[in-house]
Amino acid sequence: MKKWLLGAVATVAIVASIPTAAFAAEDTATADKLAAYYAEDSLNHWATADLHDFMQGDILAGYEKDGVVSVKPNGEITRAEFVAIVLRAADVKTEASDVKFTDVKKGDWFYDSVATASAQGLIFGVGDNRFAPNEKITRAEISAILNRFFKETIDFTGEAKQFNDIKGHWAQPDIENISKADIVAGYNNSFKPNDNATRAEASSMIRRALHKEVKAAPEEKDLIAVTEGFHKASIDLLAAQKFDELKELTDAKTTGFAHEMGLFSIDVMKSMLKELAEVSEAKVELNVSGDAAYKVIFASDRYAAVEVSGQMMETKVTIEDESKSESSSVDETYLLRKVNGEWTIYGGNDSYKKFVELMT
Repeated sequence: MKKWLLGAVATVAIVASIPTAAFAAEDTATADKLAAYYAEDSLNHWATADLHDFMQGDILAGYEKDGVVSVKPNGEITRAEFVAIVLRAADVKTEASDVKFTDVKKGDWFYDSVATASAQGLIFGVGDNRFAPNEKITRAEISAILNRFFKETIDFTGEAKQFNDIKGHWAQPDIENISKADIVAGYNNSFKPNDNATRAEASSMIRRALHKEVKAAPEEKDLIAVTEGFHKASIDLLAAQKFDELKELTDAKTTGFAHEMGLFSIDVMKSMLKELAEVSEAKVELNVSGDAAYKVIFASDRYAAVEVSGQMMETKVTIEDESKSESSSVDETYLLRKVNGEWTIYGGNDSYKKFVELMT
């Protein structure tokens, strides 16, 4: 048997399931977009899970310099940035309208976000008709905005945390209220309300709040239906090697990391199969075995995770009269969120973990 056949079948098998193994093989525009979802400074951080979740969902963007992406988790965040992230994460449509703040002008990247937040009564400025969009936001200000935003969608019925440095503070009611739902955490017995918040702290607080919204959470059967529809269709199209239809499905049903990984996977598979056919007239067969089991890991009003397990993808490569087969799991925990009011897949725990491992 040709020596390289073993390597070929193994590579195709891995790509068919979780295609990050071929990530470094091609330098394409799609690969460049995918690389933007890896930031070394997001690793081994207390907020890694929050950062990675928001990165996958295109909620938290990184900073690219000399080909290296960073999310600056310990860097401070501005008032305008925080408002934009809250609205983006919560799938709130931003609309341009008149803004009363003299330091927010049409043409500013944050104009629509500030206009929308102001119209909804989430922000009130800093006095003198100013919003101070580029000033750093404090932990107290974050608490106030989150309390206003989630006051109708979260059940604040727990016991308030006792912080020793918020008595008499203008944001004391806000801090105490959202602490009832464990949205904020302090430093031992203090909260440090006047400290500027970091990007990690802001992401963590927003994500906790979004996961606490359960008053309008979807039924499990509905989430499973969305996930099953995408998973089954994508696996079937991959097995049939109908890549154009698979691309259409990916464009229609995914966003963020899931979208870019899906497109990259399709490009790599098409390229590999074409090369195998041209070089050796190889025949590649992809077959799925097993029944998929679906389990809702969690569900809130706007976010959910659904685990899919129990299936294997068998890859068989035949060159002349010699064949080699290999099987790999296609298990995945899909991450879903509301985008324009529709449940959309934005990431996957298994695929993102392998992606990060490869890039590290």
